Amino acid sequence: MKRLKILIIISALIYCFQTGFSVSAEDTEMSEACASETDLFAGDLNLDGHVSILDVIILNRAILGKEILSEFQNQIADINQDGIIDSSDSLAIMKRIVGLNQ
Repeated sequence: MKRLKILIIISALIYCFQTGFSVSAEDTEMSEACASETDLFAGDLNLDGHVSILDVIILNRAILGKEILSEFQNQIADINQDGIIDSSDSLAIMKRIVGLNQ
């Protein structure tokens, strides 16, 4: 079952990189205002209240320079709190999604 979840995540990542899925900073402005009133999970980059594959896609696109994150998104993207947003943060989100890291 874990392998299936990982395969689905990888397939979704490949599809979204090819199709150019994107969430701009403008799309998140209203959500950021609401975020101060709610308890969002670390890694919830699209600010929908759930950590999902879409958050991983946004983070990976930002790491590759294809997406620009807002300051708020940068803060919640640093999952391991090392001050650097990189593939280790992306991996941490993926592990959380598939239940390998709670």
